Amino acid sequence: MDVAKRLNGALALVLLSTEEQFGQVVLEAQALSVPVIVSHAVGAVDCFVRNNTNGLIVDAYDLDGIAHAMAD
Repeated sequence: MDVAKRLNGALALVLLSTEEQFGQVVLEAQALSVPVIVSHAVGAVDCFVRNNTNGLIVDAYDLDGIAHAMAD
């Protein structure tokens, strides 16, 4: 699968997994300057997403917080 082709033109990547081992697709989106919204459960998220700097980190079960993040 050509990730770059699929992400091209995306407004954002939203990954709200509750058990993601490592968010490779998040790194791929960031490499293409696609904004990312991820849950705290994405593995190693603290290593490559800085909340409110290069992405948003939300609670996967906080529907209001997710909606707010997506509206921004």
